[in-house]
Amino acid sequence: MCDSGDADVSPQDTNDDVRQTSYALLGDCAIYVFAQLQPHLPNVMDLLTRQLNVDQRDECDEDSWFGVINNACWSCGEITLRHGKRQLRLLSQP
Repeated sequence: MCDSGDADVSPQDTNDDVRQTSYALLGDCAIYVFAQLQPHLPNVMDLLTRQLNVDQRDECDEDSWFGVINNACWSCGEITLRHGKRQLRLLSQP
C-alpha cells in the first residue's frame, strides 16, 4: 500500500500490527484524500472484504487480530460514507 523506503506498510502483510496500521492509514486516506484513493477502490474493497471474512482467518493472537478487523471495518465505513452505498456494492462484487 505504501512504500516509505525502509518500511512497507501493506494490508497483505502477515504481521497483524502492520495490517492494523495499514487499515488505519487507509481510513485516514478515505477521510482526507478520498479523491486520490477513489481510482483504487476496486482493489481496496477486494482487500477489505477478504480481511473482513472472519471464517478465513488463521490461528493468531486474538487481541491483535481484533485490532486488524476493527480498523478494516472502520476503513470500510469511511469509504462507504464518502463513496455512497449504492456505488460501493458495484465495487465489491466479483
